[in-house]
Formats: sequence, structure tokens, C-alpha cells
Amino acid sequence: YGLPTSQAIEAIDLTARHEGILLDPVYTGKAMAGLIHRIRHGIYKPGQNIVFWHTGGVAGLFAYADEFSRPRQAGSVRASHALN
Repeated sequence: YGLPTSQAIEAIDLTARHEGILLDPVYTGKAMAGLIHRIRHGIYKPGQNIVFWHTGGVAGLFAYADEFSRPRQAGSVRASHALN
């Protein structure tokens, strides 16, 4: 469970770039990846309010520095009511 998934890494990148919020790769990064998945699959209606409760864990990000030092292509959430 302690290994970051590619979806979590993408979610951490997107959230940091678009919102300035750092997520950890074990818990909140995976939770945000799940939220992004639901947005991309149309689970939420355009304009619907969504709350993501970030409870911390940023210190865990530094244990995975190698995962985030590699260049990667910028991603986006493709939905009319989401980050882009």
C-alpha cells in the first residue's frame, strides 16, 4: 500500500500545479486520484459542489522525492466542472 500509483502521482502533480496544495503519495494523493477518476467518469454534475478534506501528511511526500523528480507531461481533468 505504501507505493505511490501512477494515478496518485498524476493527482499530486495536478493538485499542486492548479491549487498549490501538496498531497502525500500514500493517502491523500490516492484519495484525490479517486476523486479525479470520479470527475472524469461523470459521477458529478456540472456545477455540483465537491469537498475534498485534506487532513495532512505532506511530510510523507519527501520520502518519495525520486518519484516526483522525473519530468512528466502535464495532465488535466477533462470535465466542464473540474480542474483543467
